[in-house]
Amino acid sequence: MEDRVIADDDTAPEPSDDPDGVYALWILNPTFPLGQIVITRGAIIELQRAGKSPIPLLIRHGHKDWGDLGDEDKAANHYALNHEERLFSCYKLDEATKVYVITEWDRSVTTVLLASEY
Repeated sequence: MEDRVIADDDTAPEPSDDPDGVYALWILNPTFPLGQIVITRGAIIELQRAGKSPIPLLIRHGHKDWGDLGDEDKAANHYALNHEERLFSCYKLDEATKVYVITEWDRSVTTVLLASEY
């Protein structure tokens, strides 16, 4: 796995020859712990295709903006904040492409992945 430290400057990492296709990132000042942040190769490729960075999505997730979720899923996230359950966000890159951001129940890892990779 290739570690990259990313600031809040909207800079996306470039894909590498990493066979795991996973990158580690760190975001500053979330409202809950994000742990180690990893992004799948598929998510990096689609974000770059759309001309977008993962940073704004991670910032939104880390500040409890759950994106394109229904009210029931948003309520589940608010419950999960205080009850050791996973946190889940969904953001549309375009009409056909959704990106999920998932923070594990123990807040040790946050993963950015395509809906099709879930």
